[in-house]
This record gives sequence, structure tokens and C-alpha cells, in this order.
Amino acid sequence: MSYNIKNIKNENFKELNLIPREVKIKKKRKFNIPIIPITAFIIVLVFVLGFQAFSYKKLVSNFKGYFDSSNYAEANNYLVTEGNFNLFKALFLKNDLEGYFRTKANSIKEHVNLNELTPDEALLVMNEINRYNIITNSTDKSLSVTSDNITDNTPLAKGIIAFNKNNFEEALSIFNAIPSSDKNSGTALDYVVKCKEKIKESLLTTVKEKQSIEHFTEAINLIESKLSLLDNDKELASKVDELKKLREDYNKSNPSTSSAVESSAKIVSAINTENINTLGLQSSSNYLLYVDTNSQLTHIYKGSSNNWSLFKSLKCSTGKEGSETPSGVYTIKNRDTWFFSKKFNQGGKYWVQFDGDYLFHSLPFAEDQKTIVDYTLGEPASHGCIRLSLEDSKWLYDNIPTDTKLIIK
Repeated sequence: MSYNIKNIKNENFKELNLIPREVKIKKKRKFNIPIIPITAFIIVLVFVLGFQAFSYKKLVSNFKGYFDSSNYAEANNYLVTEGNFNLFKALFLKNDLEGYFRTKANSIKEHVNLNELTPDEALLVMNEINRYNIITNSTDKSLSVTSDNITDNTPLAKGIIAFNKNNFEEALSIFNAIPSSDKNSGTALDYVVKCKEKIKESLLTTVKEKQSIEHFTEAINLIESKLSLLDNDKELASKVDELKKLREDYNKSNPSTSSAVESSAKIVSAINTENINTLGLQSSSNYLLYVDTNSQLTHIYKGSSNNWSLFKSLKCSTGKEGSETPSGVYTIKNRDTWFFSKKFNQGGKYWVQFDGDYLFHSLPFAEDQKTIVDYTLGEPASHGCIRLSLEDSKWLYDNIPTDTKLIIK
């Protein structure tokens, strides 16, 4: 007996028998894992990490070699320039250096105690360690014990202390005074080079600032004041020539400025206390100030053009060698009762500005505003400002109007 499929109304039956069998059976999907690429990636990763680990180990070893050989500049430069993309350097360098420096400090202590290392030599190494700011005397017993065994009475020690305080010119003077017969002369010569590099670096930074505001003469004077100190450095001498050309071009494009500069130069060259009333000097107030750096006196005049009378003369202290107060014609600008310079670790009271960072101010005070750190007057001793007694600086602050003319010779 046969059935006509079309006449079958049983939908369930139809569904069961007319749908192909292979459709009803769901096949399991197979996931093909890319084993070869993953394996290759793991191999490459292991190789890269292994190579970085090897490179890092070599970096630390080479650094220690430089440092142990007292090639401190090379050690620092190597550490800064090599392996900057090394993962192990980023993760482990600080801890590894800390361990190395602690061991080094203990070794120094032992050598000092056994008289196998001089205090100067020990101080030199300790200062190099401290420059990395990884361990300090306050956190490491070996450092503090070593420090107890080291005095700062020797010239080399004093020079290193000045260098670490960024007093590079003072340090240079100390190192230069150490004779070649001294057992530490080699170290002193190394520091002489470092001092000159630091002085030059700071000088060029300041000169760049002066150049950016077109203070070409100040920049030139600043470099020329340091040339002998820096052995007539060729780069600095070339910079002077460049600045002179820039000044010449600037003056050509600014005739009024050129005329004013020439006039100011003539005034500075000619002025003295005898001819004050023959130069046609004018001031925006009834005061005129004249600073004579030779006599270290600030003369205060009252009156008007060609009718100036000396009112008082104040003993002062202008810039010492290498930091000379700039000569020129200026006007009094801003003023305030206190400033503090972190660079020089001292401040001054009753300051009166006449050109940028150049001021009249009191004797230098410590940050507590109570302790006078230097009583010098009557001879060049400042960092470029014009130093007065506390009483005289307050008088100037209280009495000399803004825009009063000032001449420094």
C-alpha cells in the first residue's frame, strides 16, 4: 500500500519525514587554534626578554666598572644614555643601585678605618654616591658612620662641598689653589674641568635670556667678564662676535636707541663728582643717583639739571669679580621690603630695582630675615646688586621716587 504525500495532513508527520535527515542532525563545530603563530609569539617574547635581561645585566656591570674605576662622569653618562627602553632597567635599576651603593659605603667605611683610604678620597666617593639621590646619610647607617670619619677641613673637601652647593666659581678657585704636588691634585683637576663646564652652562643660559629681550650689551659684558676664568673659551668668544653683530643690526634698525646708547656711554665715560653739573644730566625727580664702583660709594644728589647738590654719600658694595654690577644709565623701577634667592641662599630687605634682577638692597640676610650673613661694605662683594646698610637701604626705599635717574660707573 502506498501513500500520497500531498494528502497527508499530519503536520507532525510531515515535519518528521519530509525534512532531510542531515538537516536534523546538528554537526559540532571544530575550532582550529592557530598553534603555530602563538608558539612563534612566545618564542619571540622569550628571546626579547632574555636579550633585555642580558643587556640589563651588562649595563649594571659596566656602570659598576666605571664607578669602581673612579670614572664618575662616564658612569653617569653611561647610565643615562644606555638601555632607556629596557624593561628590566625600568623595574630593577633603583633597587640594584641601592644595594651596590650600600655595599660601596660599607667598603669605604672599612677602608677609612684601616687607613687604606684618606678622608678626602672617601668624601669624594660619598659625594658621587649622594648625587644619585638613592640613599642618604639620614637613611643609611653606613653612610652616616662614614661621614663621621670624614672631615671637611682639607681644600679638596671644601671644594667638593662648594661644588655640591652649586657655588662653582668658589669651588673652581679652591681647586685651582691645590698644588700639583698634592696627592689629590688629579681629583682637583677633574673638578676644575667640571666647574668650568657648569659655569659655562649657566652663563650661556643667562646670555640666551638676555639675547631674547635684546639686551645685547649686557650679554656681551657678561661673557667678557668670564672669558679669562674660562680660558678664553672659543665658543664663548664666537658668541661675543655674534652678539656684537646682532647689537649692530639692532641699533641700525632703531636709530633712536642707537643714539641713546651712544649718549649713555658718553655720560658713563665722562661722569665724576667734579663735573656732575656740566653734563646736562636730567632726572624725572629732584634726585639723581651716581654709583662710583671704584670708591664703592652711592652719591645722592638733589636739585635739577646742571644744578645738582650732593645730599649724601652711602657706603655700598657692588658686584665682585665675575659678577660685576653693569655700568650704564638707568632709572629706578619697582621696590619691595623683602626678597630671597634660593640660588644664593640669601635675601635682602628694602630692595629697589633699576634693571631686571639688579637691585639696591640691604646687607644679605638668611631666610629667617633676622640673621645677616655678610657684613661686607666698601668693597665689591655682591652677586651683582648694589648692597647698602640696612639703614641706608630703607632710606633709599622710602625717599627715592620711581623713574629717578641712576648712573653707574
